[in-house]
Amino acid sequence: MKNAAHFINRYNPYRNKFTKIIENNLFGQTDWITQNSYLKKQYIESSIKDLVTLGFFITNTTRFIGLDIDDHHNIGEAFLLNVYHQVTQLLSRASILFKSPRGLHLHYYLDQNIPTSIITEILKKKLQKFTNVEIKPTQNSSLRIPVESKALDPTTLQFLNLPFHEIISRCRLYHPAEIIGDEFLPENVRLSLTEKKQSIKKLKAIPVIEAIEKKLLPLENGNTNEAFLKLCQTYRCSGLDQDDAFYRFKLCLINSPNYTGDLINEKRLVQRIKSEYKNNEYVPKNFSRTPNLFANMIAENVIAEIQARQLLIYVPPTLKLSKQQKAGITYKCKTIKKVVVNITNWGDFQDEIFANKSELAIWDYMYPFYRNNRKQGLYPLPALMMQRWNKRYYEILNILIDIDFLRPSGYKYNPKMNICKYYWIDPDNKYSC
Repeated sequence: MKNAAHFINRYNPYRNKFTKIIENNLFGQTDWITQNSYLKKQYIESSIKDLVTLGFFITNTTRFIGLDIDDHHNIGEAFLLNVYHQVTQLLSRASILFKSPRGLHLHYYLDQNIPTSIITEILKKKLQKFTNVEIKPTQNSSLRIPVESKALDPTTLQFLNLPFHEIISRCRLYHPAEIIGDEFLPENVRLSLTEKKQSIKKLKAIPVIEAIEKKLLPLENGNTNEAFLKLCQTYRCSGLDQDDAFYRFKLCLINSPNYTGDLINEKRLVQRIKSEYKNNEYVPKNFSRTPNLFANMIAENVIAEIQARQLLIYVPPTLKLSKQQKAGITYKCKTIKKVVVNITNWGDFQDEIFANKSELAIWDYMYPFYRNNRKQGLYPLPALMMQRWNKRYYEILNILIDIDFLRPSGYKYNPKMNICKYYWIDPDNKYSC
């Protein structure tokens, strides 16, 4: 089982399912079927020796990249070699090649683990012009377990005729940046996700923007200030940056043929947009999800504890509260209740991520120590997010810590590494319903 052990160590396959090839007697063809059973070492060994034909899947994180170049239309060997050379020029020379019945399988071995979904997404963009190249294996599509006798030298393209474990031990390990550049780095992944969200938001906002423009156009001389402010607010709150807003205003001016005011001056228009954006910076909304049905009840229990301990204002038994003091306490209670509800919903959202292996792998990659902290029952509470809930969140946080609704961990935060503070939420279930 030496070959199987080397395969498992290098490829880290998902062991709870695999694919196998069967003969279709009706049409005289072969088909791949999925077997939802354990991929045993003896199966792997037999497949490497070409006694059976099996395919494997990979897990949520991987140190292996596989590419399948297929000659679907039987164009010929020259076509395969041309595609192979183009792919290796774009990425890097493969660690090892294996000949398949209709093409070539490129195997790249990495020196560190990367979330499968991230590396697949990056490769899809890089290889989108190659219609004959597939990224395999993934969590949903399998790649044939390499056959020892089909191994090719990635430079000479000659058969190696060596034992599988020797082939594996001689292959080059790549740093991910050598193949896919720096797009795999956590900070770039976070940036890419942010840009994608912003693009989606802009696309969704276009019908709303156009409807508002239709109501306010055409612009008229001497009566444009109110329309300008409304349009600027629409663009800003829809996620458009200043350049996008400038473009939309230029379209508005085209649709206002009788307008001759100062907005026609591009320099003046840019200045006004810049000023409006600066003075009315848009704060994005909180994460959206279905709220916890018990979040309000938990918040009520928290408020009751705060009031019982007179943490908002101390009132001696001999004195009565004035109307102004009562109004102030009511306002503070509403503010704290809103933050508690948001924290409770955020905790549920984090539990959903932790339960999803694929999502968990991505979060752990982008935010160091995330998986380890969540295993301990800790929840991340980023300062930027809490600032959106309340600008004086730190005062509320201290109150919630005093009543043990939140219990801070001893781990330090590091904004440069994207590590925020972690807390236990209601650790003793004192406030849960």
